[in-house]
Amino acid sequence: VVSPQRVIIGGGVGLAPGLLPLVRAALVASLDGYVDAEVITSGARDYVVPAALGADAGVTGALVLAESVTA
Repeated sequence: VVSPQRVIIGGGVGLAPGLLPLVRAALVASLDGYVDAEVITSGARDYVVPAALGADAGVTGALVLAESVTA
């Protein structure tokens, strides 16, 4: 069973204007009351979030992965 605490949309996709509100609304609608958690029932604003690194998330992740492989 998987129960993520947060869904993070990274890279440039997370910055697309209007995308996150659509994803949040679709999530709430698809769950249709099945999950009775405030983070979801309140509109999922704190559940589906953009990556803190914004458009740099992918590049930063690649650099960290490369560093861990070569270390």
